[in-house]
Amino acid sequence: MSKTTASALVGRDNKTVSASLAAALDIEGKNPVHSVQIEALVVMKILKHSREALPTPVSGQLLGLDVEDTLEITHSYPVPSGTNESAEEIAAYQVDMMQCLREVNVDNNAVGWYQSAHLDTVMEPSIIEMQYNYQRNLKKSVLLVYDLSRSTRGNVSLRAFRLTPAFMDLYAKGQFTVSSFSLAGVTHENMLTELPVVIRNSAMLNVLMHELEEPSATFDPLSALATSTGAQSAFTVGDDRDGSDQLTSHVGLPAVNPATLDLTLDPYMEKNLEHLLEGVEKYNLARHQYQYWQRGYAREQTKIQQYIQRRRLENASRIAAGQAPLPEETEDQIAARFHVPTEPSRLTHVLAVGKVDNYCKQLNQYSGPALSKLFAIRELQN
Repeated sequence: MSKTTASALVGRDNKTVSASLAAALDIEGKNPVHSVQIEALVVMKILKHSREALPTPVSGQLLGLDVEDTLEITHSYPVPSGTNESAEEIAAYQVDMMQCLREVNVDNNAVGWYQSAHLDTVMEPSIIEMQYNYQRNLKKSVLLVYDLSRSTRGNVSLRAFRLTPAFMDLYAKGQFTVSSFSLAGVTHENMLTELPVVIRNSAMLNVLMHELEEPSATFDPLSALATSTGAQSAFTVGDDRDGSDQLTSHVGLPAVNPATLDLTLDPYMEKNLEHLLEGVEKYNLARHQYQYWQRGYAREQTKIQQYIQRRRLENASRIAAGQAPLPEETEDQIAARFHVPTEPSRLTHVLAVGKVDNYCKQLNQYSGPALSKLFAIRELQN
């Protein structure tokens, strides 16, 4: 093979590698994010930070790298959430933290932020504004929400969210009216998009977990049956009528867990009901504000139409008398003569609807066992 051919092949391979590397890293941020992969150590840091500050909500920075359509989160650090720190101090703290991480060769690429929540309270104006600022500056940033209340149900509740492109465009315009939401096709159901979260363990951690597993004992069918069914077995020797000994077994009823007979409502459901009532009150307040604006707007529009009609009649009489008509006024000039109320922001209304819908879904998911016990007791009492 000649040197010219070899150099041409090397150049072609370099171009191929460069193109594939650029596509994988997606420097310009054109590829959308479809999933989130987070290290187990980062999850432990978030859980520790959230539980230590309970019941105060906390937040922090997520660091990592986006590879193709997956956002890999490899490190995180908490952000001060006290009232004593100003915005400038928090910004300076983040800059110093980034510099320290760079010096110790830790990933210092910001890929989003995390927030501890209670009952998935993501539909908050402050959270939506913060995520909008993140996505405006970092195209692939995500919001990671850790719900303490749902985590008490057994599994860790860790969810990743991003604002949809339609809502990003609507938020950039800053006009949250009924017509703007309708034209953009944005509702509480498509404001946010949820991404699947995958927790990744390192190879050394997987080896450690296998080492910590205890070897299984000798299999005993009777013990396994008693353990799985909760039944208590007893074997006794009794005398038969013919005088021969006979081995008889007495299998007791399954052991009853006293917790299953508790008729008190789950605290998780109680909090859901309380927040549901608060959400309905906020929704009604936003609805009353909008209805009040509608009445005021209709009243002022009636005055404007009457003013325009009087001005037309006056111009007609002036023309009939041979006088010059009054100058034409634009809609803005006419509106300036009256106190036309400004349409209230519908963002608060949409967020309130999203909260109510979320609480209803959670109640529908977890209320089955509690309602079953209540209906069973009612039938027994009757």
